[in-house]
Amino acid sequence: MRNDSREPGQWDHQKAATPAGQEKRCGPLTKEEVNLFLDACSTHSPEHYPFCIRCAFRTGVRLGELLGLQWGDVDWHGKFIRVPRSCKLGRLTPTKTGKVRRVDMSDQLLESLKALQVERKREALKSGVGEVFETIFHRGGKHREQNYILRVFKRLLARWACGKSVFMTFATPLPVCS
Repeated sequence: MRNDSREPGQWDHQKAATPAGQEKRCGPLTKEEVNLFLDACSTHSPEHYPFCIRCAFRTGVRLGELLGLQWGDVDWHGKFIRVPRSCKLGRLTPTKTGKVRRVDMSDQLLESLKALQVERKREALKSGVGEVFETIFHRGGKHREQNYILRVFKRLLARWACGKSVFMTFATPLPVCS
């Protein structure tokens, strides 16, 4: 369970029990591990998961908020994303706190989202829809399910992130057990 009252660096002293009863030290992925993981996602994951996962790592927004993002929430010139809503069970709801907040974008994330938008435009033209769906991370115009994204994320992390297993998800930086 995520405990937002702690700073990311405070996870280092926590321990998690392994199936054998041994304890492992937990800590965040290093910058290099995050980059390796994102590269692996781009190479080996289906559809647009690399964009979704990159956005999760680079912004630290909650998964529901990530899935509720729309193209109108992205300020391309100001290099930030407005987070006004969340997506739960395929429905748009207010954020957990009920407040709209602003999350700055790195240059890398900005370029990734621009590339995704171009891809979405190509898909729309190819399918004959003509217009890009407003939701950034969708499948066929429908909102993604949180549990499905989490399963894909955990599978990718277990396979590609330096052999580490998931302890907590979508925190910045992501705490894991080594």
